[in-house]
Amino acid sequence: MSAQHTVAFTLLTISVLIGLIFQGAQPSATLWPSVIALVPAIGLLLVFGRVVFSRLRVVVWSLAYLVIGGLGAYLFALGMFVQPIPVHSSDGFSFLGVKVALILVGAGVVGLGVGITGAILGYIMGEMAVGLAKVQVGVPIE
Repeated sequence: MSAQHTVAFTLLTISVLIGLIFQGAQPSATLWPSVIALVPAIGLLLVFGRVVFSRLRVVVWSLAYLVIGGLGAYLFALGMFVQPIPVHSSDGFSFLGVKVALILVGAGVVGLGVGITGAILGYIMGEMAVGLAKVQVGVPIE
């Protein structure tokens, strides 16, 4: 597992902990589905770190992670925003880990041009995931 993947794993773990802390603080809320939405992305990162890669495999796995991680980020944000006492979009730390993990894994491919493109795709995916969740729930976009 590369350093970027290790940091991404750590950030996703922190996001899971944030969801569990919010769940403990608001027992009437149903935040556990948000936490479970991140499990496939964490699992893919663990598999990602164990597979021996060629350049093509790294790109394919990174794209797969961006799709699965982006969907997980969307479901995580959606679950946070639909609560009776929602997590506000101003609580940026709640979504920062998920967004930065997408950027890091996207940038973790071999080659400067492909790495920059992957990082940009990760950024777009993270912002779109949280933005779409906001639009679907009716939270104002800032």
